[in-house]
Amino acid sequence: MDGRVAVAFTPVRRQWSTALVLAGAMFLVLFDSLAVATALPAIGDEFGLAPGRLQWVVTLYSLSIGGFLVLGGRVCDVCGRRRTMVASLGLTAGGLLMSGVAPGVGLLLAGRVMQGVGAAFAIPAALASAGTLFPVEPWRSRVFSVVASAANTAGIAGAVGGGLITSLLGWRWLFLIVVPVAAAAAVVALRVLPRDAPMGARRRMDGGEAEGKAWLGGGEAEGKAWPGGGEVEDPAWLGGGEAEGPAWLGGGEAEGKAWLGGGEAEGKAWPGGGEAEDPAPPGGGEAEGSARPGGGRLEVRSSPDGVIGARGRPDVGGAVLVTGGLVAIIHGAGQAGDRGLAAGAVLPMIAGLVMLAALGWWERRATEPLIKPSVVRSRRLSACCLAFAAHSAAYSAVVVVGSLVLQERHGLSAAQAGLALAPMLVGALISAVPAGALLRRYGTRTVAATALLLCSAALAAAASRADGPVPVIVACLAVWGLCGGPIYVALTRAAVVDAAPADRGVASALFESASHVGGAVAVAVFLSMIGAGAGYGGAQYLGAATGAVAVAVLLAVMPRSDPNSPVSGPEAGATADPETARTGGEG
Repeated sequence: MDGRVAVAFTPVRRQWSTALVLAGAMFLVLFDSLAVATALPAIGDEFGLAPGRLQWVVTLYSLSIGGFLVLGGRVCDVCGRRRTMVASLGLTAGGLLMSGVAPGVGLLLAGRVMQGVGAAFAIPAALASAGTLFPVEPWRSRVFSVVASAANTAGIAGAVGGGLITSLLGWRWLFLIVVPVAAAAAVVALRVLPRDAPMGARRRMDGGEAEGKAWLGGGEAEGKAWPGGGEVEDPAWLGGGEAEGPAWLGGGEAEGKAWLGGGEAEGKAWPGGGEAEDPAPPGGGEAEGSARPGGGRLEVRSSPDGVIGARGRPDVGGAVLVTGGLVAIIHGAGQAGDRGLAAGAVLPMIAGLVMLAALGWWERRATEPLIKPSVVRSRRLSACCLAFAAHSAAYSAVVVVGSLVLQERHGLSAAQAGLALAPMLVGALISAVPAGALLRRYGTRTVAATALLLCSAALAAAASRADGPVPVIVACLAVWGLCGGPIYVALTRAAVVDAAPADRGVASALFESASHVGGAVAVAVFLSMIGAGAGYGGAQYLGAATGAVAVAVLLAVMPRSDPNSPVSGPEAGATADPETARTGGEG
């Protein structure tokens, strides 16, 4: 047995409406990330801010996203993706309004924090919903292409539109013009996205209601957990047909108990390892009360989107450690980029690393861990996170270092440099469109590794022409964008879909956090290199080498088998692409 249980999900009926809602949410929360940067001089002039204080308008937004992503992912897993999406869009609208009408810098910064936290909750909700609501190809790949296109479009609109709005209407309209759009998006999400389960209700994995304990399949069950099909009385049954007495899923025998992976369990189904009294934990450890996917106590509930959710004691310690650790690392890296490796930069990074190390110790002992150990142990998720962190570092060499090359070496203004980088973003937008078809044909490893390698070559070419004509530099960066579109689609799809449905919010958040940490550290390293005299070309060569490292990591760590392959999907004659719910072992 490979450690997985196949569970069929019913896709949403309004595919395009749902996909556009998810894409729209990504666009709204990412638009300001580049747009506000173009308005910094105007903001500084109105409030009389020195550059040192002015940079906090952007920095606080970045810190809020990076720091709260994992917490946002866990909240959307526990409270429901639809609730989280609507609330996050509402929070974003409130932050935009506060920033747009702020009479002083204090309220402006508070509004930016609200926008960052809203984005940190909306991003994992959108990605987890995309992975769960679209189980059938070609829609599964298509929706990730649509979301990636929206993210790239937000970058283009922010870089180009931000300057235009600031010049024509003033910097405040950068925020105010988006407020009614965000509010409307929240209303549309409320109408289009499938309902979450009532907060107090128990869940079964394909939707509907379940009485008693966890129910994972179809049919009826009384008394105990039943993840398969057919009927069963009293004990759990996990295959097909009928069962009276014990339940059996992995081998061996069980009397009066359910047995799903190894070890013994008394009372109810147990899909992991170790011992459990009464109901079962599907991850290992001990549990009393209800079924538990990682150890500890929780209630299993159902929702129409096929997600198992859990209500248990909140992991406050884990939330503090992961948020504080990420904020400290990103802040320290930003300070290092501005001031070099001074104590004010190194100490926050060391403190952040210590907090993340303490997080690992804490989560292994937590009753309800914020990040389940089974999620972190996934080789596929680890490969995607590492490769995406390296790709984000290379992206920083393209955008940050590339902008400096165009401005400081070739004399372009900030607005002209932004327009010169627009072809790169357009290229990424164009190449994201066919990414779904490429993934279905060739698989995640092949598509992502090939695209990463081509991006590395394009960045090396740009580095070699740093002193060359501007059109040549722009052309090299545009090629980088054309090669890079499939990377986000491939890695996001693999990272999110690999996780169990109940953990896709956290998996999405870990994946996005890798991008923020990798980008922040890379900017610090690149700017330190330039300050030390290594030159712009040297920094970009390092970015190209980082992209090549991403290829090696991806091929070495990611399993060859692709759970997202269409072999078992509609192309093979099946009616639905079965979702894989982890019950132990590595996928």
